[in-house]
Amino acid sequence: MSKSRKEKAVCIIPFYNEEKTLENTIRVAVESEEFSAVVLVDDGSKDESCKVAESYSNNVILIRNKTNAGKGQSMINGYKAVRSTLDFDRVMFLDSDLVGFEEWHIGEMLYEMDQGYGMVLGHYDWKSNREYVDSVGMYLFCTLWFPIVKQFTGERCLRKEIMDRCIEEYSDLFQNYGAEIVMNEVCKKMKLSMKYVELDGFYALSKQKKIGFWEGTEKNLKMFAEIIKKRVKLIK
Repeated sequence: MSKSRKEKAVCIIPFYNEEKTLENTIRVAVESEEFSAVVLVDDGSKDESCKVAESYSNNVILIRNKTNAGKGQSMINGYKAVRSTLDFDRVMFLDSDLVGFEEWHIGEMLYEMDQGYGMVLGHYDWKSNREYVDSVGMYLFCTLWFPIVKQFTGERCLRKEIMDRCIEEYSDLFQNYGAEIVMNEVCKKMKLSMKYVELDGFYALSKQKKIGFWEGTEKNLKMFAEIIKKRVKLIK
């Protein structure tokens, strides 16, 4: 933990079949020395992701889900594993498919938390990243989609009490694609401030990059439909 931080934090990284990108995210989180612990949650990976996670032991806790429970449940499992055993005030979640992610990105989010925000959401600048936007299709997709999707960024830091309330009151909505929208709405309900921070130089691999443009776009639209349904339930 940085000596300049008044409050302690843990980092939780859920992953599923991300052997190509997972190592960098873990390494950056561990070497930042900002966390009381880095919690890795394997959601039933079938590739070599777990072996990558096992190669880290210093200040790292590895949890394995018995089945593929989904990202939301993996986040809950990781949090519950340390909620009562470690002393911390904040929790940072990071995706496992990040490219170009660096220690300063973590420091920037924690710095903003130091300013008194209840939650900080870190998102990347897609317009300046030619590797991410490498076609007209991706440019049009990002132009329409990104102003909306940045609300659901996986790179975020929040106060522990927000996560506690998410689990206690909205664990059913936290599943699958509901985790980020639940955290956003709970933060608002608790009247805590939230800040978006643009972080240059990194991006998360899109579904289009992983499985193809049209199939990835279809999955994103289904994800957005589920998010809308869950948001409606939250604001009732």
